[in-house]
Amino acid sequence: ALAASFAASANCLVRNPTLVISQRMQVGQYTTLTAAAHGIYKCGGLGHFYSGLSVSALRELPFAFIQFPLYEALKRLLSRRNDEMTATQ
Repeated sequence: ALAASFAASANCLVRNPTLVISQRMQVGQYTTLTAAAHGIYKCGGLGHFYSGLSVSALRELPFAFIQFPLYEALKRLLSRRNDEMTATQ
């Protein structure tokens, strides 16, 4: 669960700048990718690419904390069940 949370955090750090650019383009603030990247950087530096990062992390971390351990538990359960079915045949 801890590794999944670290992975989700890293994912947020990488993905957040692209989300900021796409959101600004969707509302019509910029028309091209390069104009958006340049405008956001000019407006507030690298920090503006990470606006909303805390909200993204609060959304992603609980999901990752639950999803990956649940996936592993279900995988083990299904593997055991498959092994039992194969042994009885």
